[in-house]
Amino acid sequence: MFNDIKNQKPHNGYYTPVYPEKYKGKGKIRLMSSWEAAFCRWCDYSSGIVEWSSEEIIIKYQDPINPIKFNKPKFRSYYPDFVIKTKKGDIYLIEVKPYKQTKPPTKSKSKSSKTMMTENKNWVVNQAKWKAAKAYCVRKEWIFKIITEKELFGKK
Repeated sequence: MFNDIKNQKPHNGYYTPVYPEKYKGKGKIRLMSSWEAAFCRWCDYSSGIVEWSSEEIIIKYQDPINPIKFNKPKFRSYYPDFVIKTKKGDIYLIEVKPYKQTKPPTKSKSKSSKTMMTENKNWVVNQAKWKAAKAYCVRKEWIFKIITEKELFGKK
């Protein structure tokens, strides 16, 4: 899917669209990783994408680590990475993540207990975010998709 961009240099900071008329977000496009930069380039250059934006949607989710505060559910804000609209009219809510973060963490002898705790916490938080994102997409008739290095660069 993204093989045409796999040899691009890593990029953090901000992305400036080559085709700004396709970008429907407000303000600068902030990049958190070179993978997000690669996805921005793909959205920008792909003729199949007619509109896109970055971190424009806010989705509330219940905090799975500290779910109750003052006897009320504690909610946090989730900003999915991208929204894209295709030529066919489909709208996708996109999260760019390493493949290993899309699966439950696995224990190994080389991992410290602190590392395992951090990975487990991230897993639980991501699951809560993605559950809220899926529900949001169902209501809007959108499609939620997690893009990993497998889709970005064809890695196995």
